Amino acid sequence: KPASKVPAFLHVVDIAGLVKGAHEGQGLGNAFLSHIKACDALFHVSRVFEDEDVTHVEGDVNPVRDLDIILEELRLKDEEYLQARFASLEKTVIRGGDKKGKPEYVSVGVFVEAVFCERC
Repeated sequence: KPASKVPAFLHVVDIAGLVKGAHEGQGLGNAFLSHIKACDALFHVSRVFEDEDVTHVEGDVNPVRDLDIILEELRLKDEEYLQARFASLEKTVIRGGDKKGKPEYVSVGVFVEAVFCERC
């Protein structure tokens, strides 16, 4: 028997759908993506039912396409965040001489290079 019991809990928040171009501000865009930053985990739920009374932003129901859009928009927003963070670290570490920030600068730099050089 365990010494104590700690009940688990899960707080689920429904955030309205993500549309193509959200990373550039389309639809709820940046508001949606900023809400996601506050989450510890994501559950992707995609609509698979047809209903004339419930419209779909892309015109038809296609859960595979919808999940692809969600994943791509999240990836693009992550890419944007990484580039901005790396640029900020570069200013403080390289130009400003901040020695404490150098390990983070190196780590983020390795990650940015791996992500962006994949396309090279």
